[in-house]
Amino acid sequence: MIPAHLRFQVGLPFALSGLSGLKENFAADYPIASRGYEDMVAHELERLTVEVPPEELAIQWDVCYEVLDIEGGLLVRMANYAVANSGRTVDWLHLAGPRYLRSEDDRFFRPLRELRVGHTRVFLGIVLPIDGIPGLRRGKATAARYLTDFGVAM
Repeated sequence: MIPAHLRFQVGLPFALSGLSGLKENFAADYPIASRGYEDMVAHELERLTVEVPPEELAIQWDVCYEVLDIEGGLLVRMANYAVANSGRTVDWLHLAGPRYLRSEDDRFFRPLRELRVGHTRVFLGIVLPIDGIPGLRRGKATAARYLTDFGVAM
């Protein structure tokens, strides 16, 4: 039984992450496999909501792989779009952090000024083992220049 104030979180990777093992002929195989993958995810969501009531469920749509190497504010635009068009309350976002050893790079964090997600709680993936505690502190200080209220995540 899940206490009333908690939710059961399930992370579901988008098709590109789930099918990243298709290496030999990706361009030909991905369009075919992605349709099957999306059908499977839809089926599994139906099964999941039979076992876990939707009001007790937190679903994380994991698109980290897809945006990890794309900088310049795309992540913020994606988050704004997702929250505005989800058709339901979005309780939280976990936004991927910068690439390794970039904890003080204003260019990565500056687009956070354009984040428009209302009361959605934001968690920034700025806990990077290679940076250690000093890097986490630098990343938090840099991010705080552009976003005043956020949690940290790995």
